[in-house]
Amino acid sequence: MGSIVSSAAALVPTVSTVVDVYGDFQAQENQREAQEAQLRFDQQQADIAYQQSVQDQQRQLQEQQYAQELARQEQERYQQEQAYRQQELAFQQARQQQEYDFAIQQQQWEREQLAYEQQLRDWEYNRLLLEQQSQLEASLAQQNLQYAQAQEAARRQAAELRQTAAFDETARRDDLRRAVAQQRASFGARGVEATGGSGQVVLRGLVEESEQQAEERRLTDNVRQEALTQELSNLHQRNLLERTQLAEAQRFQLLSFLN
Repeated sequence: MGSIVSSAAALVPTVSTVVDVYGDFQAQENQREAQEAQLRFDQQQADIAYQQSVQDQQRQLQEQQYAQELARQEQERYQQEQAYRQQELAFQQARQQQEYDFAIQQQQWEREQLAYEQQLRDWEYNRLLLEQQSQLEASLAQQNLQYAQAQEAARRQAAELRQTAAFDETARRDDLRRAVAQQRASFGARGVEATGGSGQVVLRGLVEESEQQAEERRLTDNVRQEALTQELSNLHQRNLLERTQLAEAQRFQLLSFLN
């Protein structure tokens, strides 16, 4: 019994050692598994990190490619815009040049047209002046001719009046002498003294009657002469009025043409 207890007592440390060894082994196994698990976790994390890194690199590469593509497209768009702007600028410059050339040609044509119209106006104005001058000269010539004819007619009529007056005066005196002679003969036949009394009165009456007739003829001739002079004066005034009216009409015609 004692030996069994002793043996059992002797086995206790051994069992404890085994238990301790097993416990250490189990602990080591657990630690190893934990390390392996940690390694696997770390590996998984590393794999995840690597995949994430690869994905990040791919994403960055895609982003770079996308950015490069955007930059390329932007560059192409910018170049196209620049080319379009240059074309538009060239087109605008060409159009402006055409408009400028057309404006220059238009101005040149307008200047030539104005010069031509001015030449026509000058020609028409000169023609109008010559026409008015010819009209005025023709009117003056006609008036001068009419006035000269009127003067000649008045001169002839005045000469006729003077001739008629001289003839009438001669006839009056002849008639007066005959009347006086007949009256004296009548007085002598009746024995009446012609130089005195009633005979003198009768003879004086004959002379006065003859003088009165002569005065009446002179007055009539003066009236006729004044009528001739007045007719010439009226013709001269009419000619002046016609020339004035013609000059005014021509001046108005020129002003109307210039305006």
